[in-house]
Amino acid sequence: LGGILSPLIMALYGVGFQNEWPTLVLALFTASILSIQTPVGVLLQAAGKMWPATATSIAWAATFLIAAFSLTQFGAVGLAGARAIAYIVNGVAIFSYAFYLVRSAKLS
Repeated sequence: LGGILSPLIMALYGVGFQNEWPTLVLALFTASILSIQTPVGVLLQAAGKMWPATATSIAWAATFLIAAFSLTQFGAVGLAGARAIAYIVNGVAIFSYAFYLVRSAKLS
């Protein structure tokens, strides 16, 4: 719904923001990724796997910095895209490790 209404929402901020609605769409997309990913990150913390959780956070930061520097030519939408890319990479790492933990617990 927010994505559909994003041109109208951005227009509320003024004429200069009206055409920047893709930035809001990317921000909403990133929020949806993060809402799914956060409980899995909490699973790692609850399992006492803080070093792997820290490693995924470092990987997120490195990915974000590389993507942000690569996409600066696109302005705010580039920064929002960099954030989405970083959280996708982080999500793949977190879900992979959580799957490994659950699978290894079943085999033990």
